[in-house]
Amino acid sequence: MQQIRKMQAVGYLSLMLVSAGCQSVPIEQLPANADPSAEISKLEAGREAALADQADVLAPDSFKEVSEHLTEAKRLRSKNASNEAVLKSVAGGLAYLKKAEEATKAAQDVMPEVLSARRAALAANAREFDRKGFENADKELRSIGKDLEDHDKASALKKRLELQKEFAAVESNSLHTSVTGPAKHSREQALREGAKKFAPRTLADLDAKIKEADSYVTVNLKDRAALESKEGDLLKSADRLLRITRESKALNAEDGEAIALQREAQSERLASERAALKEKQTELEETTSELKQTEQTAAQLAASKAFQDKVKAAQQQFSSAEAQVLQQAGKVIIRLTDLRFAVGQHALNSSRFGMLNRVSEVIDTFAPAEVVIQGHSDTTGNAAANRDLSLARAEAVKDYLQAQRTSTDGKPLTLRAEGLGDQQPVAPNKTASGRAKNRRVDVIIVPQSLPTVAH
Repeated sequence: MQQIRKMQAVGYLSLMLVSAGCQSVPIEQLPANADPSAEISKLEAGREAALADQADVLAPDSFKEVSEHLTEAKRLRSKNASNEAVLKSVAGGLAYLKKAEEATKAAQDVMPEVLSARRAALAANAREFDRKGFENADKELRSIGKDLEDHDKASALKKRLELQKEFAAVESNSLHTSVTGPAKHSREQALREGAKKFAPRTLADLDAKIKEADSYVTVNLKDRAALESKEGDLLKSADRLLRITRESKALNAEDGEAIALQREAQSERLASERAALKEKQTELEETTSELKQTEQTAAQLAASKAFQDKVKAAQQQFSSAEAQVLQQAGKVIIRLTDLRFAVGQHALNSSRFGMLNRVSEVIDTFAPAEVVIQGHSDTTGNAAANRDLSLARAEAVKDYLQAQRTSTDGKPLTLRAEGLGDQQPVAPNKTASGRAKNRRVDVIIVPQSLPTVAH
């Protein structure tokens, strides 16, 4: 207990030291049951928002107090000080945060152009490329900010135009340095290596480009993409100066620069010719690819037309009473509805051999192919018996067709039979005519190379 009281005493003493100036702002104490960690997070978020609004220069004293109170609250929390001590420090920070926000709002109302110019300077990396100029402008802005904290707008109104110009000059200086600086650095290196002696014409060319770039930056301050491109082009020219200087020096000739420049021109010409050749090769490859695609499409169209012609020729081989020739997803179906098997029998009727011979001829026109002979029945009678009978009839047709082929045909075919019974009717089984249509044999031809048309 004594240790805890000692720590609390230390916390109170530290808080009093940090908050010595707190009498100038009204402090609203936080509820005793408030969560210290949550309140610290709120204060921290408020400080970050104030910083984004440039409160560190527009309300420097108040912003400093906010930061110190936040630091102290975190320290007290880490030392397990009482909630009261932590909340008291947070309350002080919130009071100064409010004052900082008021001063920042006043500055935004009185001199928005100044703040916009400062942001532009920061965007131009002024802290890197014109640190001194930026710090001087910020010093003046902090002085005005302190007056605004005391609700004195007179100095802001008086100095805002001058300060806006100062930040604009910092932005301009920063952009000039960022665009020409890298090239100037390489130029200095080239001078140390003897550029004036070994590459005077290339040096003069770079100097002219640097001068032109300075003028370009002045006119195009807000076009950052264009400035980055200009910086890259200028740096290439500076690197070129270094290269020409070194090559000329190594040649140890009367006019080494001329020889180095001539080699450069030859190298660039060869590179250009190679690029042109590569472009032509690409065009040739594209043309060849398009031609192949056209040829493939033409071949596919021809194959498709040939297939359709074969289907039409097959349809002309049979009367409507004998068979139907159908096309379905690249397959050709010859639906034989007039085989006239005896009831319950599977032996072929010799009067239908002529029709089957024409079926064989049609099959040959589509070879090489797989041929499936499917037997079908109506629903009359026993389903299992119908399936066996339909298979026997399909086998009979297959055997006949197989017998018509010889080993010298040169058109490989695969024939197989299936018995599907009443599983795939093509008409209702409720009528005699429907049942007659279902008692059929289908010859299904599947060509090995199906015709397709490229899209």
